[in-house]
Amino acid sequence: MLDCKLFIYMKKVSSTKIFLLITALCCTILIQAQQVGVNTENPDSSSILDIVSNGHGILLPRLSDFERDAIVNPAEGLMVFCTSRNCLNIYNGTHWNEICGSDAPSGRQCGDTFIDPRDGQAYPTVQIGTQCWLAKNLNYSVSGAIAGTGVYSPDSVGLFYNWTTAMQGYPATNGIPGTTQGVCPPGWHLPTRDEFTALNTTIGSNGNSLKAIGEGVAPYGQGTNTTGFTAYLTGYYYVGTFFSNNTRLYLWSSTMVPLLPVLGQGNSLMLHPIFQNQILFSLYHIVCVAFVIIDFLPYFPEL
Repeated sequence: MLDCKLFIYMKKVSSTKIFLLITALCCTILIQAQQVGVNTENPDSSSILDIVSNGHGILLPRLSDFERDAIVNPAEGLMVFCTSRNCLNIYNGTHWNEICGSDAPSGRQCGDTFIDPRDGQAYPTVQIGTQCWLAKNLNYSVSGAIAGTGVYSPDSVGLFYNWTTAMQGYPATNGIPGTTQGVCPPGWHLPTRDEFTALNTTIGSNGNSLKAIGEGVAPYGQGTNTTGFTAYLTGYYYVGTFFSNNTRLYLWSSTMVPLLPVLGQGNSLMLHPIFQNQILFSLYHIVCVAFVIIDFLPYFPEL
């Protein structure tokens, strides 16, 4: 069987000449492994396509994350450049993995300090199981975010956000992580319900391991912070009033269900029942989880 080895030398010529050139070249049939070389007569034997250039690159399709997510049945290995986060995206058969530059967690090593490129604020990071979390509530100032009151300062515990601000126009997720950046920094996203559930499983429902040392009231359980998560029980804001200060921490999830992750005085991280009107009018804290952890992205199926 005869296979075709194609050598294309690209230069500025008219579309008619390009067509005639390609047509002529495609008629040259060599008995070799099927390969394509652009600007080279000797494609590397390990490649199906070998492109040589000293001054140009390959320009992939540039899509927003909304446009990317609208691709029907993406093939495993499909690549696009996501303009929403300035990252290369590769579909692995179940979800999109991201390869980012300096906007991603430093060196892809969880435990390094992450600098938010939007405002220069520093966040410690911590790996718990297979997940990498910002070990500090988000403190990014944007319309719809407010500071708390009482013994906690915004610099130490972050700001409170309403649902619209938290999501930033992203649709609620169906449980697949990595699809809702929301107000989180580039390379990070709002956790799904399943990611919080996975966190709770990893810690064995020991909520004290997530709380800052001494946080909470005995005998319900005081924080040991053995995970490094460093959570403070700062409560929530609802229609002009702060509630549950020093008793509970409420965190946004991108999964639109009548449940909210709550870390309370007791020794557990709970999925706490809430009502629709609370979603519309309440403000909660945000803790972000990484899109990519070192060289992999954990996936937890819908419960």
